[in-house]
Amino acid sequence: MPPALRRVRRLVIALFRDDENVMFLAAIEAVLRLVAKLLAVGMVLVTLVLVFDLGRKLVQDFLSEPQGGFSLEALTIFGLFLNVLIALEILENIGAYLRTHAVQLELVVATSLTAVARKIIIF
Repeated sequence: MPPALRRVRRLVIALFRDDENVMFLAAIEAVLRLVAKLLAVGMVLVTLVLVFDLGRKLVQDFLSEPQGGFSLEALTIFGLFLNVLIALEILENIGAYLRTHAVQLELVVATSLTAVARKIIIF
């Protein structure tokens, strides 16, 4: 067996031994941090796409013929604004998790309330 494979084998065996729980928990924590960072990068991309979509919709509405009264387009724009706010709050949740390694309950509740408010406004 090649030496590199022997080292990997010893590492895997050490990870799952009962007296080496610290090493196992450190590996789990490293995976959690990596996943949170990947989610943060994904949320940045989603937020940028949402902001671009909102800007495109606003420009499109400003350049189109004005329609009288409260139109469905206004509700669409409100929905897009709230989508951006929800994405920013989710990104803040992920950032808070990376800083404190704990889920911030207040941020989660605020994000949930914004999402529910968006649904109510759209309906």
